Amino acid sequence: MNTLKQNSMKTISHEEMLDKYIGKPGTPKRNEFEAELQADVIAYHLKQLRIKQQLTQQQLADLVGIDKTQISKIEKGTRNLTIETITRIANALGAKINFSIQV
Repeated sequence: MNTLKQNSMKTISHEEMLDKYIGKPGTPKRNEFEAELQADVIAYHLKQLRIKQQLTQQQLADLVGIDKTQISKIEKGTRNLTIETITRIANALGAKINFSIQV
C-alpha cells in the first residue's frame, strides 16, 4: 500500500509575497510600488477605452489638448500621471473617474 507523502511546500499568499519582496504596507518601497501599480492600472484602462472607441493616440491627444507623445508615455507608464491629466483624458473619452481615499 502506497502512502502519500505530505507536501512540505507551504502555500504563501500574494500579500505575504509583497511583504517579503517589496516591503510591508506603509514602507517607502511598498508605497512607491503601489503608487506605480495604480498608475499602470489607470493607464491600462485609459488605453483600453481609447482602443474601444477606435481612436488613435493622435486623435485622443487632439481631444485632450496635449501632444501625442504624452499619450504614448501615459499608456506605456513612463509618464507620471496627474489627477488633472487623468480627468481630462477620461472626459475626452466620455468616461467617469471616481477617486476615493481610504484610511
